[in-house]
Amino acid sequence: MLPIWGSGYPPPHHRITGGYILVRILLASILIAAALLKGYQLATAPVVGSGLFSSRAFLIALVECEWLMGVWLLSGLYPRRAWQVALACFAGFACVSLYKGLLGDASCGCFGPVPVSPWYTLVLDMGAVLALLVWPPFGMA
Repeated sequence: MLPIWGSGYPPPHHRITGGYILVRILLASILIAAALLKGYQLATAPVVGSGLFSSRAFLIALVECEWLMGVWLLSGLYPRRAWQVALACFAGFACVSLYKGLLGDASCGCFGPVPVSPWYTLVLDMGAVLALLVWPPFGMA
């Protein structure tokens, strides 16, 4: 028996919204670009710093997580869970960008060898959080 709204499609509040599709592809592209640039930097330059968060092992894990998050968003699998994890991911990135900006760092290191002000990445990360909140994967019915 077909639902009353017809044609066998799920109800409107279970359909993926077009805004979310655009946001997830854009954010996936940013994450994959960041992972590739950081991976390139790790392969071609020595690691600067001696703390846990600047260790080679941590940076490799970070590159892998960014890459996997980007691929997950591109795949469209488990959209509600991907949306939740992406929200947490970009909120965490925003905190790191704010911290680096307050420290006065010239570059956040988010894009490997490409120097980007932490204040710019804070705006980017907060924009990503806002976009994810405005366009969740499923309509609000």
